[in-house]
Amino acid sequence: MWMCRNILPEYLMYAILPEANGGGFWACNNSANPHDWRPFVPCMFASENFQEIRPLPNTVATILGQDMTSGYLYGINNNGLGYVYSRNGGHNWISIPENVYIRAFNLPDFRMATLI
Repeated sequence: MWMCRNILPEYLMYAILPEANGGGFWACNNSANPHDWRPFVPCMFASENFQEIRPLPNTVATILGQDMTSGYLYGINNNGLGYVYSRNGGHNWISIPENVYIRAFNLPDFRMATLI
């Protein structure tokens, strides 16, 4: 039996998450606006002063936050229906169940991205 699932509300939002040390930031724009900075790439990492700009894999569409203890990044996958996390600064993303994200979100050291 097929069941429909709603797209997560943060999926179509802009997201910005500065690095803890202030060196750079992760940014996502999954709004599908053709005039925005990310043609075909929803997320990127930019170092301080934009010396390095690195697109993130298409498996992540929105950055949600970071567990400051582990350094893991959390986000929403490219279809907006589930959660992903990265253990290596956004280079690779792995699908996770919703309860794993909720547990991380409720940690005292979880730093939420700014969502607009």
